[in-house]
Amino acid sequence: MSDGETADSPAVRESSAGRGKGKKIAASLAAVAIICAAVAAVILTLPPQSPSELPCDRSETMPIDFSSVTKAGTPPFNNSASWEVTCVSRRLASATSYEVRIHRSIDASWSSPQPLVFGTIVMLDQIARTIITDADGNGKLSEGDIFLVYGMEDHYYWVFYVVSAEHPEGLGAANWDTKSALPTIAFSQPTYGGTPGVNATVSWNVVSTVQRTYSFSHYKAQIKKDGVSLVLSPKTLSGNAVLIFGAFDYDVKLIVSDLTADGNLTVGDRFSVYQLPSGHSWNFTLFWFQDSVELEWIDWTTAQMPRPVVKFSTVTKDGTPPFNNTANWTVAEVSGPAYTLNSYGVTVAEDGNTLTAYPLNLTAGHAMAYGAIVRVLFGDLGGDGVLTVGDSFLVYGMPEPHAWSLALSWWHDSTILAWANWTAGPTKPMVAFSSPIQGGSGTNLTMRWAVAASSGSCVFSLFEVQIEMDAVPVGPAVVLSAGAVISLGGTVSLILSDANMDGKLTAGDMFFVYGMPSAHIWKFHLIWVMDGTDVQTLTWNT
Repeated sequence: MSDGETADSPAVRESSAGRGKGKKIAASLAAVAIICAAVAAVILTLPPQSPSELPCDRSETMPIDFSSVTKAGTPPFNNSASWEVTCVSRRLASATSYEVRIHRSIDASWSSPQPLVFGTIVMLDQIARTIITDADGNGKLSEGDIFLVYGMEDHYYWVFYVVSAEHPEGLGAANWDTKSALPTIAFSQPTYGGTPGVNATVSWNVVSTVQRTYSFSHYKAQIKKDGVSLVLSPKTLSGNAVLIFGAFDYDVKLIVSDLTADGNLTVGDRFSVYQLPSGHSWNFTLFWFQDSVELEWIDWTTAQMPRPVVKFSTVTKDGTPPFNNTANWTVAEVSGPAYTLNSYGVTVAEDGNTLTAYPLNLTAGHAMAYGAIVRVLFGDLGGDGVLTVGDSFLVYGMPEPHAWSLALSWWHDSTILAWANWTAGPTKPMVAFSSPIQGGSGTNLTMRWAVAASSGSCVFSLFEVQIEMDAVPVGPAVVLSAGAVISLGGTVSLILSDANMDGKLTAGDMFFVYGMPSAHIWKFHLIWVMDGTDVQTLTWNT
């Protein structure tokens, strides 16, 4: 205190109070230090914490974290996936502030966002659904909440996002796939059968499968001939259904026999490949439908078989000219191995031009079509499906006049084995005339003669007639007819008398030409309509 101050003066009282506060603060700091030291000592005695026990500290880019995905369900159409929320570092007001969406690998876009609702089934897309469990019942997305997605099909990749209006790019993501575990398939040794040529067969069984059972649609098949695939891409299997490896019905075929009729590929199911041409090396490969992974394969060869020797009988012609001529003949000889009908091809040509782009496979029981109207009917005499002596060919629907041929070829290499050749319509006959007898006078001289003989009996319409005067045709050739006046040009006419009234040119029929002027050389032409050549001619002078 200074001079004049007393213990009760204001200045003395204020100084004493300040010294009291300082002592209290110092005492408090000392107590805090003691507590911190004690806590530090306790912490040092605790075991180290695992990452899951550490405080949740997610980045602002992806603030929600999930556990690993657990897959379950009943493939192939009801796979499921579940996971747990392990961290949420940014909590919104309530769980309904979030949305969920899903993407599967086959789709080009995401599904539409759907509100996140606890305890309610939420449709994510056409097949996938989710249900979210609020583990602590606080109505907010927090650690421990569980997501379950189900109803997913096999063989897709999936991505699940939690999003919000503020963060449509995603707050947290889980991804997984529903790719089925690859089965292990083993085949038996192949067995061979069928008829050598183009219908050799090979078969084998499934002797073991590992992993769960899958339907036939989970597998694809490819067949190669001499290292080249018969189709652009492997074909999906189907139990008890025929698969054609090519563009036509006569190409190589595969059938898988479903032994248990359960629609699944299982032990005992049998693969059969048939309509195999000879002289080739073959490979069959079974693929998994996802990513075309090879599961099993088998190789074999079909040996080159000797070609048979085939001969036809003489062609017999018939039918109803001029638009439905027929030709028929039989198989007169077959030597060498007996081959099934589909070992042969048939080609028909009109005037040297084939009517189909390729030979048609020889079949019995129905007509083979060549163009719009021509048909070939094959008769299998023994009904055994094998080409043998006595089998017959009938070709019908042929217009005239044309030259026709049928070629029987070896299907394997297109070698021609036998030919049949004929012309549609009647054969050109040989006709003989009697000596002509002249009559008339002046400018109306006449000439008459008869048909002395004919090698065939052909209707008048298959002939034309024309007359020349001094080597110059008087008029064009005209169709022959009986009982009517036929103008040959100028003043010259013809009348034909049908002796037996049968409508055909036969022995005894009489020609009578009149209206000819004198002092000329005349030549009469009887013409074959089919080819325009002379059947017979007659020359005289007036």
